[in-house]
Amino acid sequence: MITDAFNPRQLNFDLFNESDVRGELLDPMLRALGYQAGTENNILREGLLRYRFLFLGRKKPTDHPITGKPDYVMECAAHGRWVLEAKPPSQILSVDDFEQAQSYALHPNVAAALFVLSNGRETRIYRSIARDIADVILTFRFEEIANRWLEIEALLSPTGFRRHLPLPTWTPGLPVARTYGTTLRLGAGEAIPHQVETNAPGMEQHLSAIANLTNHISRGWCRRGSDGRLQMECEFRSSNARIQEWLNSKGLSSIIFETDDQFISTTPDAPTLITGVMKTTVVEGEEIFDLSTWTPMRIPFGMTIDARVSATIYAHNSQIIGDYSLMMSTQTSIIPIPLMIEQVGVIKIEIIQ
Repeated sequence: MITDAFNPRQLNFDLFNESDVRGELLDPMLRALGYQAGTENNILREGLLRYRFLFLGRKKPTDHPITGKPDYVMECAAHGRWVLEAKPPSQILSVDDFEQAQSYALHPNVAAALFVLSNGRETRIYRSIARDIADVILTFRFEEIANRWLEIEALLSPTGFRRHLPLPTWTPGLPVARTYGTTLRLGAGEAIPHQVETNAPGMEQHLSAIANLTNHISRGWCRRGSDGRLQMECEFRSSNARIQEWLNSKGLSSIIFETDDQFISTTPDAPTLITGVMKTTVVEGEEIFDLSTWTPMRIPFGMTIDARVSATIYAHNSQIIGDYSLMMSTQTSIIPIPLMIEQVGVIKIEIIQ
């Protein structure tokens, strides 16, 4: 974390010049993000750039060549670059500063996706194609760095930077998981059972059918609700059109999970627990499906179905991975004891971003 890199109380910007900003703030920040000179997440310092006259709209042979030296160019292996330009704390970040840093980012020898301006007191992050100085995608004051570090890390760390290229959009805010964005778009996935149990005797043939049934996930998302809590929704897809139609009609084609954790884990050693519930009612004479054959049938009694799904998950590269447990309780009007079915298995969902 950035608080391990320096003590904010020891930085007095009133006494700082531009070199101090680089040495006391930006260098430690880059190390905390995961950059180091001579590694695959490289730092190039003050490399000389020469500008062709056509690049600057100058064509006369007598014009003197123009050069520039960006303070830092970060290289994320073969994935891309971003530029960081430092200014003294006494200087308010200006249009000239913006245009200077943007010219470095757009230089053919750099071709950066982002550029960052910082005078220590304030730091601004721009796309290289930003229209003007107001077209900023993330800005923060020095005193906000510790509290907003996960936002900064999600955009500028090597892992986060590679994950968000080519940066078509960026929504500032607390990420849903470390080095990920504020929203995860989920694609295809599977919930594959490996064990099914019930409290009812004589259900073996039905359990066999359920145990061999892979639950397909078509899409979903993970983001924060209006209360700030993390939510994840998954939509299910059946290969049988009639079953899918029935699931849709009963509100069972999707489920919303919630968690008390602040972030989705990124390690299998400490996965995030998410839970979701579904409930529906089937009236007497309504069509349902035989669990052993998946053929439609009409029941001579009413029932309520309550399902609780819990999963322990973590985000890894482009997948959500984990284990799940589905506990389904079916209460009928003719049997006083509810039928309980528990299914456990593994889950994998693609992260589209």
